[in-house]
Amino acid sequence: MCKKKTIMALLFCMAAILILGSPCFSATGRTNRTSLRLAAYPPSLFATVSFKEDSGNKLLDAEEQGEILVAIKNSGRGDAFGVQVMLEPLTTMEGVSVPQSVDAGTIRSGETKKFTIPLSAEEGVTTASRRLKISFTEANGFDADPVVLAFNTRAMVPPDLVVADVGIDDLNQNGRIEPTETVEVTARIQNRGSGEARNVLAEVTVGKNVFILPGSDTRFPLGDLAPGAFKDIQFTIFTNKRIKAGPLPVKVNLDEARPRFSKEISLTQLALNRPQKRTREIIVEGVEIPQKIEIKDVATLSVDVDDNLPRARKQNKDGIAVIIGNRDYHIQDVPRVDFAIRDAAVMREYVINALGFRPGNIIYYENATQANFRTIFGTESDHKGKLFSWVKPGRSDVFIYYSGHGAPDPRSKTGYFVPTDCDPSTVRLNGYSLKTFYANLAKLPARSITVVLDSCFSGGSPKGMLLKNVSPVFAQVDNPLVNLKKGAVFTSSTGDQVSSWYPEKRHGLFTYFFLKGLQGSADSNGDKRVTASEMKEYLKDEVSYMARRLSMREQHPQFMGNKEAVIIKYK
Repeated sequence: MCKKKTIMALLFCMAAILILGSPCFSATGRTNRTSLRLAAYPPSLFATVSFKEDSGNKLLDAEEQGEILVAIKNSGRGDAFGVQVMLEPLTTMEGVSVPQSVDAGTIRSGETKKFTIPLSAEEGVTTASRRLKISFTEANGFDADPVVLAFNTRAMVPPDLVVADVGIDDLNQNGRIEPTETVEVTARIQNRGSGEARNVLAEVTVGKNVFILPGSDTRFPLGDLAPGAFKDIQFTIFTNKRIKAGPLPVKVNLDEARPRFSKEISLTQLALNRPQKRTREIIVEGVEIPQKIEIKDVATLSVDVDDNLPRARKQNKDGIAVIIGNRDYHIQDVPRVDFAIRDAAVMREYVINALGFRPGNIIYYENATQANFRTIFGTESDHKGKLFSWVKPGRSDVFIYYSGHGAPDPRSKTGYFVPTDCDPSTVRLNGYSLKTFYANLAKLPARSITVVLDSCFSGGSPKGMLLKNVSPVFAQVDNPLVNLKKGAVFTSSTGDQVSSWYPEKRHGLFTYFFLKGLQGSADSNGDKRVTASEMKEYLKDEVSYMARRLSMREQHPQFMGNKEAVIIKYK
């Protein structure tokens, strides 16, 4: 009986000790006493960790926040009590903030407890590999196996905000900023640094004699810009008549979340009466490299043929040019020729700069009427129009360019220019005949004549047919210049084809490649001059191919005249 009582007493004492408490460790490592219940079965802990940071590049960058993602699973039949997570550096953690310990508390049987441990890098952190030993202790000694977390920190990599390019869309479409003219400006803001630019704000300011059009935005929140990334801003300005020649006082303030990376940039590209780049849509592929990032130049806002115009060897002081761009037609059913005025404006710049003609010797019309055509080129009964009067016999080189609609007369199947006040269905009455045009040019006492026509005479256009309810007509034109050594005629297509546009370049397809040829692409032998024969072959290859690629249609430029004629000579 005595022995039985002794055993019972011992069991009572052991139970009391377990109920009253057992040792555990706090976050500081000191021993405490806490009241715990002993489960009937032991726990079994297993821990996993992973690393996450804000940018997603798997590096803890300077001034960046990160997290250690912790998951502790208890697969045992008993609960785990007083679970602590201890973080012990195995390498230097200078510049990195991380807690020494975290209390995970009780983890029930079958439970997986997930939580995060914050860490961050200071501004002065260095690029280095870091290792942390993460231990998991349980109050009754049922610890999980420790885990070593390795991650990399990266020193501060600054952004570099720039205005990569500037383009304009001006009211009169000549690519120049002129006094009192309304101009829409597009500025491309790019981060050319290897570090991310944060919370970027662009703000436009203007100085004396320059004004922001009412309603135009001047503040542009751009958000974060990754290395190499860019965003465009658009605003509209105009000047008064007191503005002086030279760069306009227009600035873009680029504010970054960290003031030391903010900038104020003057848009010196914007200048009065100077050829400007024209805006177009661009698609750019981004670049990202973990350590050192190589930033590629973004595609520019400019059209390549609008910039870097070639220079003539010498001025052609007696040269006479006629340049016509017909974009907007009075008849409602006649579609607009989107790029005709732009084509004409840029061609005028080439005639002045590349061919050396004097500006005062250029007869320039936008949206010419039938009366304008008759005034310039004369009539069927009187060939002595304005052009004839301007030509100096035997000394003047004549250059003629037209961009706009052409159409055939269904009765005679002859081609006509379509003036802006012309009804194409009665083109024989209110158009201007190609037969008269060529006949009168043949009577000019000029030294040479070059004709460039970006127009189709089939009655079609990229936006539809000009002649309603009739079958397509093949326009036939007898060209008197063919038999003259002084003549060279380039046309954009055959009489039964449609002349395409090149929307990305904002030009007619034929005009774009003619300008490209004048820039030097047509100079096949590299002798610093382009002959009619070289231009003919260049246009045949480039225009025909690109028409199929862009529009899936056939377009074959035509040439008639002296193949040895020299179109341009370079410096």
